[in-house]
Amino acid sequence: MSNHFLRKRRLILLLSATVLIAVPYLLMARRGSVSLLSSIYSDTEPQLDVRNDTKYEDGRLHFLHDFGAVDPGSNLKYTFSIKNTSDSSWELGAIETTCSCTVAKPASALTNPGEEVIVPVTYRAPRRGGSYSQQVTLAFKGESIVTIVLQIRATIVPPATASVKEINFGKTKQGAQQSFTFEFFNNSEKPWQSLRIKANAPWLAASVAERPADQSKPRNRQRWQVTVTADTTRLEAGNFDTSIVIAPDAAGLDQITIPVMLRIASPVEVFPTELFVGEVSDAEAAISYLMLRFADRNCPSNPDQILLSHNLGAALNLTTEQSGPNSWRIKARFDARRAARINNRLEGVIEIRFTDPGLGTIKVPFFGKWKSSPENY
Repeated sequence: MSNHFLRKRRLILLLSATVLIAVPYLLMARRGSVSLLSSIYSDTEPQLDVRNDTKYEDGRLHFLHDFGAVDPGSNLKYTFSIKNTSDSSWELGAIETTCSCTVAKPASALTNPGEEVIVPVTYRAPRRGGSYSQQVTLAFKGESIVTIVLQIRATIVPPATASVKEINFGKTKQGAQQSFTFEFFNNSEKPWQSLRIKANAPWLAASVAERPADQSKPRNRQRWQVTVTADTTRLEAGNFDTSIVIAPDAAGLDQITIPVMLRIASPVEVFPTELFVGEVSDAEAAISYLMLRFADRNCPSNPDQILLSHNLGAALNLTTEQSGPNSWRIKARFDARRAARINNRLEGVIEIRFTDPGLGTIKVPFFGKWKSSPENY
């Protein structure tokens, strides 16, 4: 490859880069010749150089300042300075903010050529952790003046945070032990000597171990690994709700409560949990079905191991058949001609027991409505 060709190629690349850099500034000049001088009028140090976070989009000039990681409820201040480098005066028409927590008060409504628009912005940070962004829009009078959008951002970091909002063990078997692990962070200015955890249920236990701080998280000073264990040995089937309370060893910090949820699955479940036969007349029969689903190795091998009873007399006939490897189906045939109609209501209870006492007893409400009844039931 010749030296002449290489010099020509370098010249083309240099011209292309020059055009890419110059085009945005040419567009800004056509829209009012706006330049930015970033300055601060508070104790807050800037996290970003505003001039490096400027963009022109949709006919608006956007400036960004990021306060970085701050405490909940902080009052933050930053001052934007925008110089009028055009030949005409700017007259401020309107100021809009995206939240009442953000206040902007320009020093003057009129900015002559060569002067600066001084815009102090005050932001009251929320008390809840997370990343937040707000905007201040400055609309100037006249079609030739660009609209200016001042954007501020902040990451609210509480002094103590957990990596989870709740602990949900989900569905588990009776007699099993389930563990749940999460992390707890000290984001305050001082180290803690310890972390105390209280479990609000006798079947719940918690342990804690300190780990190295997570440098990827803003302001993280200390980190703990918390393991919560649920012992379901003495729990019956059902849903359980409780909580753990975490208390940092530090003055002035509130305790943090984390909800804990657990569901103990029954060795056998019935669907639906109540049987509705619909509307029936005195001279017809209605058929409905119940499905029994068993956990592993608990499924009866023959229908004699499923014991059915009810309080509807000869009007209700129940039969069983196996519908799958771990399921049985109960067919309920209600014959209204055999029912003792005492009032307008049609109701009863189906009781399901098993020869295996470990499967327990299931009671299924049975109800319906007589067609001739004017009462909705």
